Amino acid sequence: MRCASLIKLEFCFVSRLSPGSHVPSHSHPVLEIVYYAQGTGGIAFSGQRWDFSKNDFHIAPAGVAHEQNNTSELVAICVGVSGSGLEGLVGTWSDPAGELRDPMNRLASELVAKKASYELIAQGLLAQVVGLTRRVIQTKTSVSPVTSAQRIEKAMHIIRESEGKVSLASLSDTLYLSKDYLRHLVKKSTGQSPLRHIIASRMEKACRLLETTPLTVAVIAEECGFNDVYYFSKFFKRNAKLPPSAYRRQKQNLARKRASVR
Repeated sequence: MRCASLIKLEFCFVSRLSPGSHVPSHSHPVLEIVYYAQGTGGIAFSGQRWDFSKNDFHIAPAGVAHEQNNTSELVAICVGVSGSGLEGLVGTWSDPAGELRDPMNRLASELVAKKASYELIAQGLLAQVVGLTRRVIQTKTSVSPVTSAQRIEKAMHIIRESEGKVSLASLSDTLYLSKDYLRHLVKKSTGQSPLRHIIASRMEKACRLLETTPLTVAVIAEECGFNDVYYFSKFFKRNAKLPPSAYRRQKQNLARKRASVR
């Protein structure tokens, strides 16, 4: 059993980040435990990515680079520790009962308040944090990493299911990725940016409605996620090389010619 006196606190602070914040890739000279008291997002270690939410925590061993994106207001308690015996662990775990929340909160509070005998109390709380971390890891299933392929597949599924009625910002929020990283992943895998896939999906729906329904251009614009019919017409012409009404007439004339041949 590891002696509590060998466990040493290297740093402890509470991180508060606004929605959409990105923490660039970095590492620490000691092992870090980060407990997410509030918020959602994604954390990446050496190419593997995990989603996290409230009451999840991650372990980043010394020297292991990691980066983070969050999609809502984030409150995280960050503790750096040496001699913990947790050095062989990396990844994200769930603490649904919130067993770690109280001692980590109290540890951070003691170090800020610095009341009488706070060093001794902090050492006891640190030992409790390490012990509870071990217990949670031993009794709970770790959160499975989400691969890049899975994220790309999910992004394409969302675009298809929404028929392009989705923004790049909402897509990146749903996937816990920054917009830049999402662009990189999708373009590397498909050869096109997510925006081009969104446009293609919107155009496919617009063309189908123009060809197969009597709906007005204004109604079709709304169905395709456009509040302004004028902007929709410009968008359609830019991508189809014809205004919506001209496209419809062209397809109708072509259909009549085919019918007359038969």
